[in-house]
Amino acid sequence: MGAPLLGFLLSPRGRANRISYATFVFLFGLILLGASQIQPDRPTIPFLILGVGVWPFIAVSIKRCHDRNRSESFLLLVAIPFAPFVLWGMFEVLAPLNVGWHFRPENRAAVIILSTAVAISSILQFWIYGELLLMRGTRGANRFGSEPVASRVQVA
Repeated sequence: MGAPLLGFLLSPRGRANRISYATFVFLFGLILLGASQIQPDRPTIPFLILGVGVWPFIAVSIKRCHDRNRSESFLLLVAIPFAPFVLWGMFEVLAPLNVGWHFRPENRAAVIILSTAVAISSILQFWIYGELLLMRGTRGANRFGSEPVASRVQVA
């Protein structure tokens, strides 16, 4: 039992169906939530768990992309929602240079740009996780391997 579980968590090869992906995401979230309640004022334990869990999360997410017949580069779209924070940082860096681009409520252009970026990134996140969590994988074998459910079911 241990070796297949470690292979599932650490190897990005193969495919993962919706149930296994959703179970992993749910359990990982519960572990992080529980760890954050141990010492709420000291986030050391949740950060350690998050640090250790980053690779298994990426590996299982890649397998889920493979089940949807998408390459792992599809996961790069997950990085796009961080664009508003990058923009906000750029506005704050440019503020001392007196170029007029700083994030203040009175700076209407900065507020509009950041609000638009947040809206677009939210829609993108719903699409990515909606596809990974809700949509069925490719039926039968695809370029990444055989169907995860079909490999466990023996047809008489």
